[in-house]
Amino acid sequence: MVSPKRNKFKRSSKACTACRQMKLKCDAVDRFPKPCNRCAKYGSVCQIDLSFERERRRSAKKLGSVADPLAESMETAESSSSVDILKADINASETMASAVWATDFRELTLGPAVVIEDQVLENNIIIPGETIRLIFNNFYKWYYPNIPILTRDLLNPLYLLGSKDSDFKVLFWAICAVSSPSCCDDATADSIGKHAKNQIINSRDALFTSTPLCSLARVLALLILCAFPLYHTSLQEDPSSAYCSRAIDIAMRIGLHRSSFTQEYNLRTDALKEQVTLARFCWAGCFVTNQGLATFSGLPSLISLNHGMFPKMFTSVEGNSYLTEYIKQAKILLALKQAVEILGNNPDTEFGMTDPGSRKLLHRSVEQSFSQLIADMAPLSEMTELYCLCAKLQFHSFLLVPDTELEDQQAMVIPIYLVCIKILDIVQALSKDQTNFKTWPGFVIRLQVFSAVILFGLIISPFGSLINVDEARNKIAEVYSLLSKAATRENDSATRGMRLLDGLQYMHNNKLIPPMIFTVRSRLGASAFWSLLLIFKRFQLDLHSRNRYAGDDRTKNLVNRPLSEYANEQLEPVLMADENIDPDIKSFLEGMNDWELWQPFAEAV
Repeated sequence: MVSPKRNKFKRSSKACTACRQMKLKCDAVDRFPKPCNRCAKYGSVCQIDLSFERERRRSAKKLGSVADPLAESMETAESSSSVDILKADINASETMASAVWATDFRELTLGPAVVIEDQVLENNIIIPGETIRLIFNNFYKWYYPNIPILTRDLLNPLYLLGSKDSDFKVLFWAICAVSSPSCCDDATADSIGKHAKNQIINSRDALFTSTPLCSLARVLALLILCAFPLYHTSLQEDPSSAYCSRAIDIAMRIGLHRSSFTQEYNLRTDALKEQVTLARFCWAGCFVTNQGLATFSGLPSLISLNHGMFPKMFTSVEGNSYLTEYIKQAKILLALKQAVEILGNNPDTEFGMTDPGSRKLLHRSVEQSFSQLIADMAPLSEMTELYCLCAKLQFHSFLLVPDTELEDQQAMVIPIYLVCIKILDIVQALSKDQTNFKTWPGFVIRLQVFSAVILFGLIISPFGSLINVDEARNKIAEVYSLLSKAATRENDSATRGMRLLDGLQYMHNNKLIPPMIFTVRSRLGASAFWSLLLIFKRFQLDLHSRNRYAGDDRTKNLVNRPLSEYANEQLEPVLMADENIDPDIKSFLEGMNDWELWQPFAEAV
């Protein structure tokens, strides 16, 4: 069969590349298949006409349609349970709270005219309405200034109890749980705390509800429990990290992380901008909580903020000292996160830290930028200054790791010493104004123990001659005295801190601490604290094995081991086979990275 004859088209010498480009341009203005001016002038037929297809006119993307990879990744979740607070119609929702914050705790105080119904807990335990009013007024005065991202509506017990959504009940009982220990008897506080935990546990699968604000209330409830941890006695890891992770997960699913995008904000109406502002503060609370826990848990923070959101946040809360200080704390922790990324984010090294040769220069650059940031934000409140000093303490400790030049290590001893002294001075002054230690955020107790342990390490290290040893010892004694006043339970944070200081002193007196103290190298650079902590953990584990398993063949090698061997070996993790380890010890080993797990394994410590 002979194929039909086809007309042959030859590419004209005048139909050059420029003509091809003109053809494409013609297509963009809807002239195709008409010839372009060049082809019409010379009577040429371009060979590209044979396969030239018209494209649809490309329209410019709208500003709000910018791709958000993080949001796209979250679309894999169940679409039926995913909501977006930034797309909520606040006028159509009767339960949507107004984004109005209190400028003073006195504005929130509940008077006798406010009638609150009695609440019934498990085992028919009744919490009178007068007690609830006392609990909320106590929360307004002592707790709200440290977590001021809750709006007026979300701090109103009548508003929370009047809602049919369970998430508002979770927020209500979270407030009661953290406030009741400082104004109620232990039995009432324990009952409320247990009920609050049950509320969270029973609703752990129902992470989302039909309205975004309900999930927002759950996020705020979890952040409150992280800022003021409940009494914890288990061998398992402190639940604060789990609460924080769940809060961040919910926040991302309802789109709070997108509130920091300027494009998203500018596309909103004035009514919705109010809700975006509320979302921004809630996301800032997630970041502050996550970064604060990362400082002490030994794990890097994984979420961040956008610098562009801070100016609008400052503008929206002008005149509110509580929120202004909270924004400053967020900026400080964001600067700390960036400093950690600079000093401890090198994938080419074994421990993820920067090269020792350039570490000093990078540290100097970070310190100068941080100092300028603090100068721009001055003056600072006591709590904000503690966050500032904590950040300095953390990125200063990068120069104490073993592979740093000795000269650089010695040059950093005095700054670390002065920062620790300043921290303890501020905490001491804070104790005179706020005598009820139960109202202190968990951050304060952890930070003073953190500083006292670092001072102890500097005293017994080869760098002890560079500091004022007598002043350092006096400060540690003040910390111990303050912790003894703050300790109210057998295993609360203050008691665990005292046990750690006692144990380190006992080990030092018996020469059980290795000569090389600052041995830990990590992306967080907290060598001074973590080195001594892990030494103490190993000593606790070994002593517990001696006392409990003296006749057990599985631990005979530990029982017969001389204690003096501690001073002659490098710090290494204690490993045991899973089949030969007691469940209690296994759970302890799994939580060794959590600094709060001071379980009294030995009566001698």
